[in-house]
Amino acid sequence: MKSAIQQEKVKSGRTVLRVRGLSQTLIMLLLIGAGIATSERGIAQSEQRSLRIWVDTLGFNFCEVENSAEMENDVLFDNWGVWLESFADEDTTIGFRVQDSVLVCTLTLRWDTSRIQLQPPYILTPPQTVFGRFASKVQSVDTVEGLLWVSVSPAPEGAIRPAVGTGIPLFYMKGKLKRGEELVEPPEAGARVQSIEIEGKLGENLGSSRFISGFVKVQRDTTLEYAGTLKVTEGDLDTNQVDTVELYVRNIANHKVREIRFSLINEGAGVKFVDTIEAGPGRTGEWNVRDLTVTSEKITGYFTSDADITSDDSLLVRILLERTTDSAFESSLIIDEFSLNEQSCLGKLFVENAEVVGKLIPTDTVDTTMSVVNRSRGEESGVEVVLSKETNILQVTSARQSSIQSVTIYDIKGSRIAYVENLERGKSVVVKMEKNVRRGKYFVVIRGSEGRFWNRQFIL
Repeated sequence: MKSAIQQEKVKSGRTVLRVRGLSQTLIMLLLIGAGIATSERGIAQSEQRSLRIWVDTLGFNFCEVENSAEMENDVLFDNWGVWLESFADEDTTIGFRVQDSVLVCTLTLRWDTSRIQLQPPYILTPPQTVFGRFASKVQSVDTVEGLLWVSVSPAPEGAIRPAVGTGIPLFYMKGKLKRGEELVEPPEAGARVQSIEIEGKLGENLGSSRFISGFVKVQRDTTLEYAGTLKVTEGDLDTNQVDTVELYVRNIANHKVREIRFSLINEGAGVKFVDTIEAGPGRTGEWNVRDLTVTSEKITGYFTSDADITSDDSLLVRILLERTTDSAFESSLIIDEFSLNEQSCLGKLFVENAEVVGKLIPTDTVDTTMSVVNRSRGEESGVEVVLSKETNILQVTSARQSSIQSVTIYDIKGSRIAYVENLERGKSVVVKMEKNVRRGKYFVVIRGSEGRFWNRQFIL
């Protein structure tokens, strides 16, 4: 048997062993934990970020370019930006962050020399650009091949500090767009970064890089300021046999409009096109050539001017309509074509169609004395027309407050058989029709002092 002293030594030894084993276990756990923490920090520090580098697309308004004397034959620019974006799973940043620690950035860019000419100093780096925050800049330009090389870094003699700037471009380019006869659209007049090298933590942990082209283009503005409209007015024959509608073009003033093509279609029964009526000087006087073709169902026109149109609301043509039935009807006037000359700077064209309606004509109605009504306002026009069937004389009297530009009488076929113009205020004019005029329906069309038309029918 072991003595008591030996047993105590054994117990004491076992106790020491247990303490030593526990200490070793704790040390191992602490070392493993420290290693995991160090590994996590290493993973965080080596997180890969991808790049997207793009060139801006500049758009110049065609009309503003054409009207600018300073630009002569080329379009000047000094704000063609080059941008960089870095991103990971949960973060996207334009430019360089503090933790990116970018010390040196070098890139090459190629541009289309057939349409673009970069000009000294080629790149612009104000403080509001990333490259403007580097102390040293070196560049090389080949204007024949269209190659730009630029490298930025801290000042050699100064303290090495990373450049930081977010939400701003790398730099701007200066140059001019060489304009041809046509508008410039992509893929012409473009530029694209070819390669990029970054020294610093961002460069060390760099993943993929994507390069996107940008362009300089001249285009037509499609906002409402540069939108033209062709409109036909409504027609309401009521119980009359003839009426007039007008075709207007709007918002073409000072937009380099010199040509216009249009066509108007009559869709539906009850009315037909008869003829066009001159609107008088000052209403359509800017158009030097007016080529019109009229059929009962369609009117086509091609107008040209030697100079740019300067009137915002230009009356193209006034159209005489005639009903083809005594029954009530509704018909549609549809603008089928509307186009302008290629040099026009309008970017969008609209059309406004209209309806023509007529009421039932009672079979026992004979209108021999009438007071012509301006239906557009629902007021008396102050013009009285009296017919004497015995002598075939038509008397037209204007009121004191109004005057008449013209009085025209048409037969049932739309042929003009009488015409009187310039009736002064408060005066009367007698229109004596031919004695051998056939009995039947006739129509009187009166043009007021403001160019408005009224019409009524009468029967001989």
